[in-house]
Amino acid sequence: AESYYENVRDLGALTGRGEQAEAAIARFEGVLAALRENAPADAAGARFMILFGFDPGAYFTYARGGIFCNLLEENALGVCAVEG
Repeated sequence: AESYYENVRDLGALTGRGEQAEAAIARFEGVLAALRENAPADAAGARFMILFGFDPGAYFTYARGGIFCNLLEENALGVCAVEG
């Protein structure tokens, strides 16, 4: 999560919106805390795939090693099924 926070802070500094960047990080940390609090006890062992599309017939997935998979794994919320 630290590299994500660094990127948000850098963007805030570049745009003169440091306070908004910190507020975004705080909101994100709140969502992550709620996920941890409400996750089932065996969440860490769950395998999942994040699939998304933006054109008809064009779909993509996040693989292990990406920000979303890393955050979920670091917080014992599951493991991405797709290797990166």
